[in-house]
Amino acid sequence: MENLKEIGERIKKVRKELGLTQEDMAKKLGMSRNSIIRYENGEAVPSRKFLKLLEYEFGINPRWILKGEGEMFLPSDYEKKKQELTKKGKIILRSENKNFKDIVIDPRDFEIYIKGKVEALYLKF
Repeated sequence: MENLKEIGERIKKVRKELGLTQEDMAKKLGMSRNSIIRYENGEAVPSRKFLKLLEYEFGINPRWILKGEGEMFLPSDYEKKKQELTKKGKIILRSENKNFKDIVIDPRDFEIYIKGKVEALYLKF
């Protein structure tokens, strides 16, 4: 495990990123403000329960808190589903237009031949 001060700094960064005071975070997690202060100051090792609460309540990556690895926030359910599909050999077409959703295509169902440069594919759901 990394230095407790570094872990505390990451916990503080999470709290500030979420726009919470120590008191607000403590209330949301059902903990005492003192616990939050001790974690942020590097005076205590974050408990497994605290890390699970951060993950469940705010989508915080426990590995990032403890080791600084990965992203602060875990991927959303949508992002997780996209990662699963990609691992299963699915093709995901992404639209740059925020009004349109990504399209998932199973290569067994569709044959896609792309000749030249494809400028954009927009399908609205």
